[in-house]
Amino acid sequence: ILSGGNIDINLIGSIIRRGLVDAGRYQQLSIQVSDTPGELAAITAAIASEGGNILEVEHNREAPQLPVGVAILDLVLEVDGPEHFDRVVAALTAAGITRVGSVSDTRSSPAARTRNDRRE
Repeated sequence: ILSGGNIDINLIGSIIRRGLVDAGRYQQLSIQVSDTPGELAAITAAIASEGGNILEVEHNREAPQLPVGVAILDLVLEVDGPEHFDRVVAALTAAGITRVGSVSDTRSSPAARTRNDRRE
């Protein structure tokens, strides 16, 4: 039971987020896509088809290693756990979407670092 005026809401939020990461409920996924209309729609449709929830999306079109017309999408997803995440990835693969990499610890993602920097 929480009571009193000295509750650190940010700390409680951090504890909850860490628990979700540790339970595999927050997953990060990087996908290489053609930077053309409709690509993001196909990705979101595949994720939605398996009940995944997109919390964040970041487009990177300017990385030196990327050819013109290609983008990397960094997504943070909320899923029911590792098995659910595997089903989401399978749906993306079935839709012809190339998975570049995945990191389950979203605390190290660029978006998470930006959020954490703003809090400090």
